[in-house]
Amino acid sequence: QRCIIEILTGIVRDNQHSQVATKLLSLLEHNITLTRVILTCVSQLKLSSELRAHTQEQLVQALQTVHLCDVEVLIWYLLRGALDTEQMEWLLQQMRLKIKFFSAHTYS
Repeated sequence: QRCIIEILTGIVRDNQHSQVATKLLSLLEHNITLTRVILTCVSQLKLSSELRAHTQEQLVQALQTVHLCDVEVLIWYLLRGALDTEQMEWLLQQMRLKIKFFSAHTYS
């Protein structure tokens, strides 16, 4: 799976990017071990602003379940996709809440 995901952006047409991103994000929900390769691939796809926003919301939720070693790439993807200051502020606020929640439940 990892090898196929790595080459997807080179073989799919632009009009398939949204469909590929949706499938990859669905795969991510069921296989978090592919977080890094999926986010790298999705970051190279041309997505509508609506799909990008939905993706960001989904990934903010994933902060609670993703492996610690993948938090870096998840945050990189989220911050890279922020289109304006308002969205960046929302993302930072949401990430703080999720990370605080994660920390509180990890060490209690």
